[in-house]
Amino acid sequence: GRQAVAARRYSFQVSKRSDIIDEFRKSVLERFSTVSEACEKLSEDCPASRGMARKEWRRILGKLGFEWPHKEKDAVFDALDIEGDGQITFNDIHIALEAAAPVRSMEDVRRRWLAS
Repeated sequence: GRQAVAARRYSFQVSKRSDIIDEFRKSVLERFSTVSEACEKLSEDCPASRGMARKEWRRILGKLGFEWPHKEKDAVFDALDIEGDGQITFNDIHIALEAAAPVRSMEDVRRRWLAS
């Protein structure tokens, strides 16, 4: 069905953290016009001050229209969970999405450096 096509289309055939984040950023920009717009929508369900566990991450992605299997959602979660504590924050997501932006100017270099 439709969900199977969507799942195949967004199957992350990469294992490097940066590649997974890049693919996630591309998927975000297919649904939202900017990273900032996506982060605004995310922030409605994901307060910046507290972490969220894997189950909540899956629920939020589904609510935002990411019809991926748990395996794909979990791959992104694991890539965002830099500390490895099973929790990610809105800030982790925002920083990762900004850091994955392609570099087109010195300002982009500066932004990426600040996000890392």
